Amino acid sequence: MKINSIILENFRNYKNLELDFDESRNIIVGENAQGKTNLIEAIYLTAFARSFRTSNSADLIRFGESSEKDDQEGRQAHPQDDRTAE
Repeated sequence: MKINSIILENFRNYKNLELDFDESRNIIVGENAQGKTNLIEAIYLTAFARSFRTSNSADLIRFGESSEKDDQEGRQAHPQDDRTAE
């Protein structure tokens, strides 16, 4: 499989990441705890539709953020009141 680019939003420690890959080789380097394994996990997740680190998909969402599913369920549980005050 060839990956041209990846976009991450609220994935593990990444708030927003847009990354284009080189056609031949890519080397991922960085200090400890900077997200190298998280990037590899995102690529793996894209290829195999599961994480190699966790079976709980909630662990993949950036700390302090909610999933789109949580947002949708919240809107359904608490729909906006369209009435205006008189």
